[in-house]
Amino acid sequence: MFKNLIVTLWIAFDGQLYVKYALPLQHKCDIFTWWSVQEQYLHTPLNIVAMKCTRVKDFRIDKRIYNYDKK
Repeated sequence: MFKNLIVTLWIAFDGQLYVKYALPLQHKCDIFTWWSVQEQYLHTPLNIVAMKCTRVKDFRIDKRIYNYDKK
């Protein structure tokens, strides 16, 4: 049975922390997935702070992230 996973990345850039949902969906989440993500951002000014894998059936969009409004 395949598990489809959504990878959530926390990215630091210019003193700010951002959240990005990485696509495509993954079938496994392990140290090799982490290394692959690190490799994708190796030559950019972005720093990957953390990664979380969530099963699609358990995934809920964090409304605090999408409704964030700088004042």
